[in-house]
Order: sequence, then C-alpha cells, then structure tokens
Amino acid sequence: MALQIKGLSKTYPNGVRALRDLSLTVGNNMFGLLGPNGAGKSSLMRTDSAERNRFLNLLSSIGR
Repeated sequence: MALQIKGLSKTYPNGVRALRDLSLTVGNNMFGLLGPNGAGKSSLMRTDSAERNRFLNLLSSIGR
C-alpha cells in the first residue's frame, strides 16, 4: 500500500505551526523519517493518523 499525503498542515492551539502544506508520496517500500528535534516528524505521523481515522469513521458511518 502506497502512502500519499497532499497539502497537510498542522497548527497547534498555541499558534506553533508544525506542518505547512506538506506533500509526500512513498511507494510500497519501507521508509523512515529523519530530522532534527522539532522538525515535525511526530506531528506528521500523529496528524496523518488522525486524518485517516476520521476518514475511515466517515466511511463507516456512510456504509451503515
């Protein structure tokens, strides 16, 4: 399963912008996120997971 993210942004309630219009495509491969502290690696994974869960919940609701 390939991963494709387009235009993902995340701003925390305190105004810190962790991600700004991020686009990423990863094929059917293993990959890792590397970068310094504060680069947004964890924010990317948490935000992407939350968006996927919302989408799956929406599909589940529609399919009932």
